[in-house]
Amino acid sequence: MIDNRRFSRGATVDEQALRAVTVRRLKTDIKDKAFKPRQIKTIPFTPTDDEVQAFDQLVQILDRSAQANGRRRANDIVALLLKKRFLSSPWAFAQTLARYEQARETGVQLEITDDYYAEVIGSEQSDEEEGGVDHPEFDALRQTKATDPLAASDTRDIGRLVAWGDGYEHKPDSRLRALLTTLDAVCRPDGRTWSNERVVIFTERGRAPDPGSAGR
Repeated sequence: MIDNRRFSRGATVDEQALRAVTVRRLKTDIKDKAFKPRQIKTIPFTPTDDEVQAFDQLVQILDRSAQANGRRRANDIVALLLKKRFLSSPWAFAQTLARYEQARETGVQLEITDDYYAEVIGSEQSDEEEGGVDHPEFDALRQTKATDPLAASDTRDIGRLVAWGDGYEHKPDSRLRALLTTLDAVCRPDGRTWSNERVVIFTERGRAPDPGSAGR
């Protein structure tokens, strides 16, 4: 549509050619629209005892497994993915862990593609604060050998963590409760009447590795 000499209809877009004609403007570049400056504020929360215990159990399993695999630290791609899932959503963590265990029990290798590296490390972020930066950890993880990050765990260990995470399918964890409290303070300050304030929440949709995919 932009340049029919540079791009052919129906053909795969050449990324280098696309960058040559792409113009991306940030809000800070548009001075005449009076966009409000972004303010980043941390919402503090206190994890529950069971959340702390479950995370400690996961870390212990990953650390023991790393030692069993001849490494000092659990910095394997799946280990990072599991930690990120845990901190994002207990229920999403349980689904990921259950599917991983299922794949391990059936002997089917998970397909860990560049998308998973990008997701865990955040190397594909295009946000104003996070875009276009070097990620040495990203490059290091590409060289990680395919070892089982849960090698030191047994079915009971995994079962306890999955059962814990499944318990949060229909209830909020401590992070979500803190967010809901913040939203109430903005949108319903008296606890009853909705104000005219509006909030947009940006999040990401996670996905679990597919145990039906072969390769690594």
